[in-house]
Amino acid sequence: MKITSIKTSTLINIIILIILVLVVPFVFAIFYGGVDYMGSALLSVFLIGIPLSLIYLGLKSFKALICFNVFLIIPLAISLVMDAYKPGFTQVIVMPLFFYAIVLIFINFLGIFVFWYKDEGNPLVLLVFIVLCISTMIFPVKIGHYLRIKTFNKNLPLYEEALELIESQLTEDFFRLDHQEIPEKYKNLAYYIVGKRYGDDMTVSFIWGIAFPVKHCGFAYISDGNLPPKGTDFRKDWPHIKRINDYWFKVSD
Repeated sequence: MKITSIKTSTLINIIILIILVLVVPFVFAIFYGGVDYMGSALLSVFLIGIPLSLIYLGLKSFKALICFNVFLIIPLAISLVMDAYKPGFTQVIVMPLFFYAIVLIFINFLGIFVFWYKDEGNPLVLLVFIVLCISTMIFPVKIGHYLRIKTFNKNLPLYEEALELIESQLTEDFFRLDHQEIPEKYKNLAYYIVGKRYGDDMTVSFIWGIAFPVKHCGFAYISDGNLPPKGTDFRKDWPHIKRINDYWFKVSD
């Protein structure tokens, strides 16, 4: 009798999860997705279906919610450090993890009241995980930025060597070197390099960021050490700028 009850309960949970993960997103996409309802349906699975299933399972079992926290916080922290250090394809991993971390904070907040009412586990543990989730969204990024600056200072002679090579071969006012065009010795400095001449002065940007959607960032050299005025292409391309030394800046869009 007990085995039959467990099987029935498991079957009900599976049916509910199928409805939440697949049926609800596809119904939503059919009514609101427009012409490309299949694309909308797949997006709805990630934005609606999976969050609903996490809410259902997380509020159903205290242990399950603890596992969700552990298995999300660790990869989110690692991926944020990697992405802040050298952005690229890691951003495709960071964005969904970041979104689900926000969902998890919401579930943890609800869980405090639900599991206190059910007298299951220690709801204060969920408060600790809320703080951990928020901290994980902030501090790994700062660690990644610190490592990026430290690596830049270590490789500064190599950046300046690449700069001299680029300047000696530069014949146009605007140039771009894609990754395959960058000499092997300097490929680790940037995915691509762009620059402009302004009379006797020039700006050269060593950029990371290879796919959409992605946040581009890198290091820029300005020959006279003065930032171009607001409204110029350089300032439009790089709204976030931080001076590193007299001629080099950390930039991002």
